[in-house]
Amino acid sequence: MSPRARATARALAESESRFARVQLELAEREARYRDVFDNALDSMFLLEVSPDGQHFRNLEINPALARSSGIPREAMLGKYIEEVVPPEVAEAVNRKYRNCVNAGVPIEEDAELELPAGRRWYHSTLIPARDETGRVYRIVGITRDITERHNAEMALADSEERFRLAFDDSLVGMALLSVDGEDGRFRYLRVNKAMCDFLGLTADQILGRPQADVLAPEDVDDTVAALNGLLSDAYTKCHTERRFVHASGETLWGLLGATLVRGPQGAPLYVLAQVEDITARKRVEEQLVFRALHDDLTGLPNRALLMEHLGNALARSRRNGTHVAVLFLDLDDFKSLNDSFGHTAGDAFLIKVAARIGANVRDSDIAARIGGDEFVVVCENLTEPSGATVLAEKIQRALAVEIHLNGHRLTAPASIGVALSNESSTPENLLRDADAAMYVAKHRGGQRWEPADSSLHAAAIRVLSVEAELRRAMEQQELRVHYQPLVDLHTGAIIAVEALVRWQHPQRGLLLPDGFVDVAEQRGLIGEIGRWVLRTACDQAGTWHRQYGDRAPAMSVNVSSRQLGNQGLHRQVDAALAASALPVEKLILELTESQLLNVGTSATTDLRTLSERGVKIAVDDFGTGYAGFEYLRRLPVDEIKIDKSFTQTLNTDRTGSAITAGIVALGLGLGLTVVAEGIETAEQQLLLRDMGCTWGQGWLWHHALPADEIHALIAQSARDADAHRSPTAP
Repeated sequence: MSPRARATARALAESESRFARVQLELAEREARYRDVFDNALDSMFLLEVSPDGQHFRNLEINPALARSSGIPREAMLGKYIEEVVPPEVAEAVNRKYRNCVNAGVPIEEDAELELPAGRRWYHSTLIPARDETGRVYRIVGITRDITERHNAEMALADSEERFRLAFDDSLVGMALLSVDGEDGRFRYLRVNKAMCDFLGLTADQILGRPQADVLAPEDVDDTVAALNGLLSDAYTKCHTERRFVHASGETLWGLLGATLVRGPQGAPLYVLAQVEDITARKRVEEQLVFRALHDDLTGLPNRALLMEHLGNALARSRRNGTHVAVLFLDLDDFKSLNDSFGHTAGDAFLIKVAARIGANVRDSDIAARIGGDEFVVVCENLTEPSGATVLAEKIQRALAVEIHLNGHRLTAPASIGVALSNESSTPENLLRDADAAMYVAKHRGGQRWEPADSSLHAAAIRVLSVEAELRRAMEQQELRVHYQPLVDLHTGAIIAVEALVRWQHPQRGLLLPDGFVDVAEQRGLIGEIGRWVLRTACDQAGTWHRQYGDRAPAMSVNVSSRQLGNQGLHRQVDAALAASALPVEKLILELTESQLLNVGTSATTDLRTLSERGVKIAVDDFGTGYAGFEYLRRLPVDEIKIDKSFTQTLNTDRTGSAITAGIVALGLGLGLTVVAEGIETAEQQLLLRDMGCTWGQGWLWHHALPADEIHALIAQSARDADAHRSPTAP
């Protein structure tokens, strides 16, 4: 073989060898392609594009596409799309393929298709292939079923939308706070309109700022600590009431609820905070607390707050070695002002007095109203006892300055008791001692202050003890009514009897009024006792009247000025008369001269109403009031009773005798019945009779006696009267 031939043969052999290798490589590539194509998890297909680019035929379909679509491969291979799926699906799919042809570049698209496998979401990548002329003649497609991912994304979007609506449109203030701030102040990341409205700021003015910027300074540290508790897993939620500062500077109350939101890996993302405006509720709560601890009329602290403050003040005084003083004030004769001008004016007067007292104490002191016209001042940090007396005098000077009320110029004289603390003082005994000292000041004429001492302590103990026993006595019906006759000085007949209360004490025996009536007056029991005595006396007088008719004595009953006016004495009298069937002209009501001197308009009206109905009014202890007799002109008085201090000096003191004679002449000149009290001797009786005195009362005849013993005297007096009138009498 020639060299040329050999060279040709060698070249041919090499060419065949290369061809064989290419064939092998192509076969391997085809095998790999087929392996990938057939086993791919994603759906893969190859489309033939019609020359006009409008129709598409399936050339290759992998098993994944058959599974995903629910259409067998054999039913799709070699078929046009519209031959495989419903027209509406074919139109949607072909539209996507045409877009790829027209674009000439790979495209991606998500679409929802209704296939035999069901309605599913697919993500498709379409890659165009061109022939030698540049025409797109094939499309390679890769499709992935993204239904689960799409549904998750939609659920997330729905959740985010619901969160947005709940967050943005909530009527409660809401905010997202950062958890990674360097200053640890939880900066605002997002706020809703309600939060902006609550703070009076725009979102731009809030975002990025620490939450501390809108909190009241005193609440900052506690709030940051509470939120840090979320970060440290001390708790999962927190709810707390906090004060916020509005843009106007007003302090608002918000109910802060906070929850820590974490990411999928558990890392903190942000704090979701809700703030409900509870300012109105807190204002109401504050008002309720204030009203529970303060007097409704004056706004001053009441007894509850006073005692709490006094206890704290005593504790402080023991620590720092100082004193606490308690000043107990009671206005002198406030009842007359109340009766004269009415309760509305009285309340206005108390408000002015409270303001006057409050303006004259130190900032560290407390002034309280504990009832009626009673005020208490607690003065602490006193190094010298004289500080309390200086304050008492200052308050009295302030109250002596005129107070203008409804066109009138009034003053507020007060009796003040001053008690100073020691190591063993308690709030209760300090207030009690000051109260007792106040009563001493009042009994010494009022408009003065008195210090507390050991004797006052004993007096206070007595008052409390007697009060407790007297209340029990009223419940146990231990009170009694005895009766002392009033005798006609000319005939000796019993004309009337005076009802006098007694207390049948289980241990101390029969007690006279001197042993308990003063306490009843002080502690407000006299009204109830007075009603009971009036009712009992009228019942007894009614019984005598039914037995003896006109010969029965009249009934004289002592009443307190505290029963007059708004206490409605005339209503009590009406009820007692109706229940007892006692004729109204048989009832006499006695008031002491000192009480009548101070009655106001309301009490005067009460007395006039009683007088117009036929009840007689008597002035007891006449001549001891140290005042003119002008009240005899303005009040409906029927009878005066000369005080026994004048009676007992008739035969020993010429001046006393002259005064007594003058009183008798005055009473008779005014057409009044004149009664002399305390007659103990026949000589006194004769002197008074000669002066013209009408009736007498005293031990010359009888002490006060129980009803059954008086009954015997009345029966005898009635028999004597009958005998005196009988024509056959010797």
